[in-house]
Amino acid sequence: MTRLIFVALLFRIFLFGFLYSQDTVEIRTKEIKVEGEKILSYTPTKFFSSSTASLIESVQFGFNKVITNLYTIPGVYIRDYGGLGGVKTISVRGLGATNTTILIDGIKINTTQNGLFDLSLIPSGFVNKIELLRGGFASFYGGNAASGVLNLSLANEEKGNIRTAFETGSFNSYGWDISSNFHVFNQISHFLGLSYLSSKGDYPFTTYQFGEKRNYERENGSFSNFSTIFSNTIEFDNSLLKANFLFSSARRGVPGAVLQNQIESKRAKLDDKFFVGSIGLHSQIFDSTLFSINIDAQILNNKFFDPDGIGVITKKETVKFLNNEFHSSMNFLHTTAGFELNFIAELTFASLKGDMLQPEVGNFVRRISQAIGFTITKSFAIAKNPIEVFASYRFDSYSDFSPYHSFSFGGHAQFFDNFLGTKSTFSSNFRAPSFNEMYYLNYGTNKLKPERSTTFNFEIYSNFYEYFRLTLALFYTITIDKIISIPRNPLQWSAQNLGQSLSRGLEASLLGKISFFTYSLSYTFQDVIDAQKHSLTQRKHIPYTPKSLLSCNARFNIFKYTSLEFRWFYSSERFALPDNSINSRLKPYALLDVALNRELKLGIVKFFITFEFSNILNTDYEIYKNYPMAGRSFRIEIASVIE
Repeated sequence: MTRLIFVALLFRIFLFGFLYSQDTVEIRTKEIKVEGEKILSYTPTKFFSSSTASLIESVQFGFNKVITNLYTIPGVYIRDYGGLGGVKTISVRGLGATNTTILIDGIKINTTQNGLFDLSLIPSGFVNKIELLRGGFASFYGGNAASGVLNLSLANEEKGNIRTAFETGSFNSYGWDISSNFHVFNQISHFLGLSYLSSKGDYPFTTYQFGEKRNYERENGSFSNFSTIFSNTIEFDNSLLKANFLFSSARRGVPGAVLQNQIESKRAKLDDKFFVGSIGLHSQIFDSTLFSINIDAQILNNKFFDPDGIGVITKKETVKFLNNEFHSSMNFLHTTAGFELNFIAELTFASLKGDMLQPEVGNFVRRISQAIGFTITKSFAIAKNPIEVFASYRFDSYSDFSPYHSFSFGGHAQFFDNFLGTKSTFSSNFRAPSFNEMYYLNYGTNKLKPERSTTFNFEIYSNFYEYFRLTLALFYTITIDKIISIPRNPLQWSAQNLGQSLSRGLEASLLGKISFFTYSLSYTFQDVIDAQKHSLTQRKHIPYTPKSLLSCNARFNIFKYTSLEFRWFYSSERFALPDNSINSRLKPYALLDVALNRELKLGIVKFFITFEFSNILNTDYEIYKNYPMAGRSFRIEIASVIE
């Protein structure tokens, strides 16, 4: 019934725009231009809640600036096992990491192996901008996008610039990166970057052992990551050819839970080798028509050594997995007076070869999928107020389970010369089961169905020059056939379609600049509960999902080339178990970081020197139960740019 109401509403909006367009001021779409920087599709950016963070500001917190910048965006919670080497995934609006699509320059990198991506594998020095869309995006990007889409735009240095940076800090942590943009002739440009990050990860923590408070140092938390990027752009009269190649090799210890009189996994090690390559051709056929074709491939090679864990169970101390992905897409975009039509077609091949798959599939599984879809946008105006509406549809078919139809529609309106604006969307989404959920040894279930969800988003925002931008958003997502883990016996769990969850809440953000003072505040209230009828945990909060999140950033330009920045982040309580028992409660925590930055210029070289103190109040906290996080730490960074 709800869907019928929204379909009827959409029909009325389009009908109104078509029949009365002659009595209003029509907005003509601008001529399409082929641009070098690949960004998220303009259509979802206009209609869904979106946030952007730049990584080229003079002050940036943390060794991993991608992670620290995400903390400032409403609706975002980073799930972290601790230290530089801890696996880091993103939760948007209380849903798991498998419901957020991760893109690098528009290329999807969520692995079919587990449906997510570890953000610690992406070096911050290669990223220029972070774009996060919140809502349901299956009709644009396929599965794994029920809660949001995160795009990491690769650095695009100015011609001839050479950037270097060196940083060091607590727990024997240090890193460096160097990058340069250089041209061959006027039409061909190259971007080359190298990055290295290392940490011993032996941070101190406090725990209670049989009621007695004791101090320890984290063991087996070492981390090292070497990465390189090579990007090429060739510009023609009406076309652009771009190729990106990114390689990352990481080795880390995998410290386990801190239990009573025991610290697990003191010898476990994980090696990750990740490669992604893409080639894209963007061609402007006419002034109002753009055609593009993209081919990309990625390889993720894991090697896990754990003699005290899997070695005991499987009699094999080291297990290996190789996940290959190949993807091709075609996009056709045409604009005319007041209309924009976008047509897409995609083909994806994914395979996984591994040592711990179910006996019935041996050591190799694969998946082939195809997709076609379109988006239509209509622009018009009423009383000189610009209004846009859109409808989007996509059909995905798979080789190993039933196909799925996804759709979305909504509108965007601006009033009082863009001082006030509104966005509203409704979407139907899905998530295909990962290889691990279907085929992992003693856990996978090969008859799983895709998760299905319905999402509603409404936003109102106001701009007043650069002084402030206020945004308020309401969201509601219901998920059925949710894939959850249930116990078969005390030692074995299984993935099953037995769950239903509800995520609802509001987001508020305020940001702006007043003279020498720049600020941003964001608040998220999210009620994420088990909505399965007759469940023993009905209306209980989903594990590891805080109800309230609050972040504040303030920067003061205290002198002409000197700035001081404060960042404060708060998370409310969470629960480690579905029953929300008091023993599984994780206490609220607040973190305060401070950074001082100084800019110097010597001839053609600019220097940026940063002194940073993280968790300056030395707060003891956990994001995952029994995985203590680092306390107070410092970092010094010296960066230079040769112009």
